[in-house]
Amino acid sequence: MEVDITQNVMRFFRYGLLGFFMLAVLVAGGIYIYQYHPSYLTADAEVAGTAVEIKAQSDGKIVELLVEDGSEVEAGTPIARLAPNVTEDEIAQLEQTAALAERNLKELQQGQKVTIPATEASAAGTNPAAQQDLANAAARMQRMNELFEMGAISAVKRDEAAADYDAAQAAANSSPPAASYQTITQKASPEMLKNAELQLKQARAALESAQQAMKATEITAPVSGTVSYGDLAVGSSVRAGDSIASIRDVNDVWVAARIPAREKEIVHLGQLIDYEMDGHHVQGTIQEVVDAQPSDDVDSDEAQMVTVKISVPNDADFSIVSGMEANVRFPIRK
Repeated sequence: MEVDITQNVMRFFRYGLLGFFMLAVLVAGGIYIYQYHPSYLTADAEVAGTAVEIKAQSDGKIVELLVEDGSEVEAGTPIARLAPNVTEDEIAQLEQTAALAERNLKELQQGQKVTIPATEASAAGTNPAAQQDLANAAARMQRMNELFEMGAISAVKRDEAAADYDAAQAAANSSPPAASYQTITQKASPEMLKNAELQLKQARAALESAQQAMKATEITAPVSGTVSYGDLAVGSSVRAGDSIASIRDVNDVWVAARIPAREKEIVHLGQLIDYEMDGHHVQGTIQEVVDAQPSDDVDSDEAQMVTVKISVPNDADFSIVSGMEANVRFPIRK
């Protein structure tokens, strides 16, 4: 009995070639995936950001915290109230001091009128140096008396000026003064004018600072973000310049991922990176790579870490806050 194997041979070639072609495609695809498809380095990360410190503008005591620690606030939101140490009586005293300093400067600019015995002026007329010394001593004594009344100098300084005047008077006169007197105008020296201007400037600055302190009862957030009070509490005493709180700026946040330094070559600025955060798939770009600081305790490169800063989307449909955890995937090509 003859067997026709033609159909079997045709069937073998047909399906065998098809199977061989499919096998070749699978092998080629595997090679391509192996050579070109990236694997991934995963790293834990968290959201970080710039902290803006809020400082006290005056001395005082915290009387109220208006939001809870860790709250999200908008720029301009009141976060605390401060009771300043400045009183109304202190403001009034500073106003008086500034007014006296201003009047003193004007009088010096116009020149001081000094009354001296006429016989002294006549006797000293033959000695210009003695006359000038006497006039200067009289002007200084009058100036010291005014400063003593303002509380700017001690009685010792005032008495020294009086003693100098008596000495100048004795030097300019060889006989007791007559009963007649004359008045002369003594111009202030440049040094006296400079000191008077400085005293006025300081008095005005002290007054302005005190007035501002009276208004600095409400402390507001300078930027939008997350409030952190630290150790601050109601009843805390603060001084001008002390840190009241800090706010993580929501407009300046990033994802900070740490990877071994030996893997640094797999990342580059501007690279698109995938990560998951709060159950959402997110994409961002690498903004910065921060090397680890050298340390004597680190014996190998594998023990060192670098920080990779990755951008976060501005239009995310979920809340992104500082400290939120993320899982980052860095692609590694074969």
